[in-house]
Amino acid sequence: MPVSEQYKAPFYPGNSYHITFRSIDGLILFHDLENHDFFLQRFTYFLQPVLSCLAYCLLKNHAHFIVHINDRKNILDSLGFIVEEKKTMAMKKFINDPENEGLIDELVERQINNFMISYVNALNKALSRKGSLFQSPFRRVQIEGDAHLQQAIIYTNANAQKHGIVRDFKEHRYTSYHDVVADVSSVVDIAAIGRFFRGKEHFIKEHEIHVQRYYKGED
Repeated sequence: MPVSEQYKAPFYPGNSYHITFRSIDGLILFHDLENHDFFLQRFTYFLQPVLSCLAYCLLKNHAHFIVHINDRKNILDSLGFIVEEKKTMAMKKFINDPENEGLIDELVERQINNFMISYVNALNKALSRKGSLFQSPFRRVQIEGDAHLQQAIIYTNANAQKHGIVRDFKEHRYTSYHDVVADVSSVVDIAAIGRFFRGKEHFIKEHEIHVQRYYKGED
């Protein structure tokens, strides 16, 4: 089924997005803890040069990420640390023409696709399988304003409860909520989350209020 244009928003520096990775026909994306960890490690490896992660939630057949695209200077600085032989064509094109917004969109999409390919190849090898795993193209929606961003972050962290996988979203292990509460993460920009929610206590309180209002009683 074709993906609607509303789910194919172009990536612009300084903007935030809700990205969803879904498997084909409900195939399992994560079979064990190692799969979850590797997925996040690959995401960080490929995407850290171009964006910061504000939230994530990994479920059996799909994953949500809330991300913020870095500004041009930060992207250029990050790409400068990548050795020449590992720079992709999309990276080189952006380095040569950093004011071209279309090249930022191309670069971010290329990095995300490289991440997806990397994960699929590793999982296929581990499971002795062949073929695709993710729906293509991946879905991304541009986030408009702080209210939308807060809702998207909480929606992502509470997604397991929304789908009835757990009765309390805090019981779900694979969510950035726990990273923020523990003040430790190799994936999420905890400092940015702290600034946005005006501290951890307010972050926790807003999650509780939102979940009680919209997800209470779902199973």
